[in-house]
Amino acid sequence: MKILSKARSRWFLFPVVLSAVVVFASSLPSDVQTSAARPQKISAEIGLSPAKLEPEAEKRTLAASLKPDLTMSGSLIIGKNKKQFNWGGAITLGPEDASSVTPDHRACFDIYYSLRENNGLGASGFMTRINFSSGGGADNGPLALGPRETKEIHTQPYLTLREGKLRFDIDADNSVEESREDNNSFVVVIKFRGF
Repeated sequence: MKILSKARSRWFLFPVVLSAVVVFASSLPSDVQTSAARPQKISAEIGLSPAKLEPEAEKRTLAASLKPDLTMSGSLIIGKNKKQFNWGGAITLGPEDASSVTPDHRACFDIYYSLRENNGLGASGFMTRINFSSGGGADNGPLALGPRETKEIHTQPYLTLREGKLRFDIDADNSVEESREDNNSFVVVIKFRGF
């Protein structure tokens, strides 16, 4: 009998609670009562775009804003003996590092460097340019990188045998629109001895 009386008392309270909800809802401003406008109003009040409330729209917006990010990976390797150097540092090269030397004081060096795509989106049709401030350099490409791929590049530029800066520019002609353009240039200082 107690169970039946509890059920009756709950049903007895239902009309009272329902009428309180109706009175409260009718006292709200009309723009709050409109359920279709409510998510946009909430998102505007807290600084979110409506896409934050709709997962599919958020995915489309995110996909449209992603761009590849091309940069260097690892160190620079240079010379017949494959000496490894950090970017931003200084290198001293001698005759033992050169593949050949010309009578006009230029030498050919094997250079190895690695490119990487960081954002999970491939890129193709871009060039890398090596420029030596004292004279010499090389263009490599057109190149392509798959999503998050790392690729080693080997080249053999002739460099004038005077101290200078060896600069590497990835996507030298800006043919790929990237999420970051500030990580495409790398420099090492090259000094020579014994030539």
